[in-house]
Amino acid sequence: MTPTETRAVIRMAVQACMAADAAAFASLFATDGQLVLPGQTLTGRAAIQATTTAYLATLTAIEIELVQMIVEGDHAAIAWIWQATQTATGDRQQSENAILLAFRRGFITSWREYSAVTVTVSPPS
Repeated sequence: MTPTETRAVIRMAVQACMAADAAAFASLFATDGQLVLPGQTLTGRAAIQATTTAYLATLTAIEIELVQMIVEGDHAAIAWIWQATQTATGDRQQSENAILLAFRRGFITSWREYSAVTVTVSPPS
């Protein structure tokens, strides 16, 4: 993959998350791709899609600001600020995340996410 192609896949992942489109997000992974989150490792598109669907269903108004992107060969590192509203409480929350990615033949093989503490930026009125 060229650096331009790698950046495009990352931007597609950002757009899929903001659209709450778990199927589109999972489709960016290799069939044996892994999504590694704090306390959880998901392997394969079906597992990634199922867990992402369940998580995104708890949120509305997802906004992601891509702060930094570094691409080197088949690897990338990104930093983003994620904001979303919890549907159950109405809380608007924000977290800063760093994500390390690996790619093979145009697909994500590893997405390893590190999250800072999530803070409530605006409680419901």
